[in-house]
Amino acid sequence: MGGAVFAALSAVIWTVRSPLLAFFTADTLVVDAALLPFPIAAGCLLTYWYKALEGALIGRGDVNAVNIAFALGGAVCAGALWGFGASAGGLTLHRVWCVLLMYYLVVTSGLVYRWVTLHHARRAPPAGTGTGTGQGNGSRGGDVSEGGVAVTVCR
Repeated sequence: MGGAVFAALSAVIWTVRSPLLAFFTADTLVVDAALLPFPIAAGCLLTYWYKALEGALIGRGDVNAVNIAFALGGAVCAGALWGFGASAGGLTLHRVWCVLLMYYLVVTSGLVYRWVTLHHARRAPPAGTGTGTGQGNGSRGGDVSEGGVAVTVCR
């Protein structure tokens, strides 16, 4: 649902991009310059549904995975800013927005990866039991440790 909300919001922002920018300045040169990276800004907005995953992971006590996703995003961001700054073209408004999009994509990908791996951890039987409970009855139950976080498997 979060993806749909932010896709709709991104579409609305895209539709009103020129009047929106003109609301902040009457300078057409500024508006024209801001329109160049606007597709990237709309792409950033598409990724903001990651906040739902962030909250869900924090709520279940998986703060380390959230911290790692943000640290990876920050590392990619810092590396890209350094790389663009050292390049012949330097840092431009367009490149800064590209770096922001890279950051959001890395954070979103990291949180999605963690959510998917937790989903699989809940469905997998505990290691070495083959049946899910170790009692041979084929039902699922017990706890699975996934990355230091105890995950109660559905019964």
